[in-house]
Amino acid sequence: MQLALAAANGIDADHTHQLPGSTRDLLPTFVRTHGADVVVMGALARWGLRRMIIGSTAEKVLDHLPCDILIVRLPDNAVAQAVAI
Repeated sequence: MQLALAAANGIDADHTHQLPGSTRDLLPTFVRTHGADVVVMGALARWGLRRMIIGSTAEKVLDHLPCDILIVRLPDNAVAQAVAI
């Protein structure tokens, strides 16, 4: 699904990464290793006011990233669209 989603959005397969494990544990190390200047995360938030703003995964990594982070709230139907690809 990852490669199909990337291809459907014009992203080259060489620029996609799927790592096993917890995002909050892996993402900060990956960012440091690759020297990223910014991380863009999609946030699907459904419960509670705070999570409506940024989402639980983004909230967990926010303070651990050594770069800027841009959090984009995805439309409510984004997951259904991604799964359909």
